[in-house]
Amino acid sequence: MRRTKKMSKEEILKYAAEAIEKQIPKKPNIYGDGYDDDGNLIYDMYDCPNCDSSYEIDYEKYDYCPKCGQLIDWSDWVEIK
Repeated sequence: MRRTKKMSKEEILKYAAEAIEKQIPKKPNIYGDGYDDDGNLIYDMYDCPNCDSSYEIDYEKYDYCPKCGQLIDWSDWVEIK
């Protein structure tokens, strides 16, 4: 039989509070890493506001960060084509 560490009430509350906090949407940190043919910066990358993991908007625009589970708020994002 596998034994697990018994957590204190404080530890349980800490983990619960962290999980609830991640359900509050936060805006991603959007930035550009390349330029178009006219020399304009292309804003196509973002970092998770919680864990700073980087993703490409065109291919990895997640509602939740795959690494930490933070809910991402895309409400202000306007895609320009």
